[in-house]
Amino acid sequence: MTPGDTANRERFLLTAAAAIAGVLAIGIVLLMAAGGSPAVWAIAVLVGGGLGLALWQPSPLARLTGVLLLQLVQLGGEEGTSALEAVAGLALVAYIGHWYVVAVLSGRPLVRNLFDAAAVTYGTVGFVVAIGLGLFFGPNPYDFRADIIATIPFLLYLPVKELCAKDDRAGTAIGVVLCTFGLFAALQNAVLFRSAVSSAEALYKVADARFNIGETSITAGLMIALASAALSRRRWFALGSIAVAGILIAGLVITKSRGFWISALFGIVAMAVVAPGRGRRRIIGYGTLGAVAVVGLAIAVLGDQLTVVALGALDRLVSIGTATQDISLINRFAESDAVWDKIKANPILGYGWGVQFSYYSVVADGTRDWAFLHNGYLSLWYKTGLWGLILVMTVWIGAMARAAKAARLLTLRLRDRALALAAGATMAAFTPVAISSNPFLILDQVMIVTVVMALAHGMADRAAVARPDRASAP
Repeated sequence: MTPGDTANRERFLLTAAAAIAGVLAIGIVLLMAAGGSPAVWAIAVLVGGGLGLALWQPSPLARLTGVLLLQLVQLGGEEGTSALEAVAGLALVAYIGHWYVVAVLSGRPLVRNLFDAAAVTYGTVGFVVAIGLGLFFGPNPYDFRADIIATIPFLLYLPVKELCAKDDRAGTAIGVVLCTFGLFAALQNAVLFRSAVSSAEALYKVADARFNIGETSITAGLMIALASAALSRRRWFALGSIAVAGILIAGLVITKSRGFWISALFGIVAMAVVAPGRGRRRIIGYGTLGAVAVVGLAIAVLGDQLTVVALGALDRLVSIGTATQDISLINRFAESDAVWDKIKANPILGYGWGVQFSYYSVVADGTRDWAFLHNGYLSLWYKTGLWGLILVMTVWIGAMARAAKAARLLTLRLRDRALALAAGATMAAFTPVAISSNPFLILDQVMIVTVVMALAHGMADRAAVARPDRASAP
C-alpha cells in the first residue's frame, strides 16, 4: 500500500468516525432534552454534525483538553439542561464516539492489561447490561436518563490513559485541567459566599451556610498542586504550585464539607507515605506553607468577614466528633439499610439504571422513592451487581497501587513521578469519602474520578517502558 493510499484510508476513517460521532452527539442531546426545550433540538442540528467533523482537525491532546475544559459548565449546574451544558455534553459524547470508532476501524488495540479490560468491559458491555436490567426491573424515566448520562464520562478512561502513556505533554496537560477544575470550583464557592454575605441581614446568618460546589475537583487539584511542588526542582514552579494549593485549601474550607476535609487529609498522608524522603519533607513543609498562605489570603480578602468563615468552619470541624448524630448522615444510613436489603436479594446481577428503592426519610419525614444513593460503593453494587463493583474497583485499586509504584521509580521522568504520586493520592483521598458522597453517579464527579484513574494508569504505563535517560526535572 502506497503512502497516498494510507493517507486516503486514514482520511476516510476519520471522516466516517466524525460522521458517526455527530449522529451519536445528536442522539445524546435529544436524550438529555427529552421533554425539554425545543432550543436543544436546534443545538443538536446546528452543532452536532459540524462538531463531529471539526473534532479531528486539532492535535489529539488539543481535542482532549478542549473537550474536558468545556465540561467546566457542568460544575454546580442547576436542575435541567441549559444550552451551554447541552453543547458541553454534545462535545463530550462526540469526542468519545469519534475516539472509539477510529480506534476500532483502524485496528488499534484497546486493551493492553487487566485494568484496561475491566474498564472497557464496564464501560461498554456493563453499560448496556445495566440499561437492560433497568428496563427489566422498571426504571423511573428521569432517574434512568440521569444514570445513563452520568455514566458516559467513564468512557473517557481509555482515551485519557492512552494519551498520557504515549504523549510526553499529556500528563502535564491533564494535571493543569484538574487544577483548573479545582480553581474554578473554588471561585464559584467564593462568589456564592460573597453573594450570601452581601445579601444577609446579619453576618451571623451565613456562618452555617455551605457552599459545596466541586469538592471532588478541588481535592484532585490540591493533590496535583502539592505533588508538583514536592517533587519540583525549580523554585518558581514550586512556589506557583504552593500558591495554587493555598487557593484550593481555601476553597475546600469554604465548602464546609467534613467528609472531604478528612479525605483530603487522608490523601496528603498517603502522598507523604509514598513519596521519597525529600519529597515527604517537602509535602509537610509546603502543606504548612499553603495553610499559612490561606490565612494571609483570607485576612487580605475577607477582613471582618473572616470571623464568620472561621467560626462556621470551626463549628463544622468540632462537630466531626458528633457527626453520627447529624440528621443528614442518619438519613444516609437509612438509605444504605434499605438498599442493602435489596442487594441481599439480588447481589450478583443488580437492578440496573434508574430503578428506585423506598426508605423512610427523616429529612422529609416520610417514605421516599428514588434511585440515588449517597454511599457510592453500595450504589454501584445495587445498580450493577457484584460484577460491576468488581470491575470498577479493579481499575480503582489498580490505579492506587500502580501509581504508588510509578511515583518511586527513579528511571521515570520526575514530572511523571509527581503526576503519578498526585493521581494515586487523589484516588486514596476519594476512597473514604465515596462512602458518603457518590462519585459514580454524579456527572462531574464521575468525570474527575475517571480522568484521575486514567492519569494514574497512564503514568504507570509510562513507567513500564521508562529508561534511565528519560529522567529529568519538570
